[in-house]
Amino acid sequence: DEKTAEKVKPVEDGRLLRITFAGNTASTLPWSFNPLQRSVRVVAGETALAFFRAKNKTTKAVTGVATYNVYPPQAGIYFNKIQC
Repeated sequence: DEKTAEKVKPVEDGRLLRITFAGNTASTLPWSFNPLQRSVRVVAGETALAFFRAKNKTTKAVTGVATYNVYPPQAGIYFNKIQC
């Protein structure tokens, strides 16, 4: 949430990390979903934005929910989707 994001501060002299993105959808969802950037570089604790483009390939309205996963799994506790 936004309150959490406001509290997080970049680690001073922290190592630069490269975060890469993929846009996957369930095979039953008639969408294309792709990141607009392949990766971002951040320091631990830094807030960054990632943009994706979603396109409905049908003529009907379709609702989807964006989720994320992190690999390796141990790194997951350091990620937080604050807005979608």
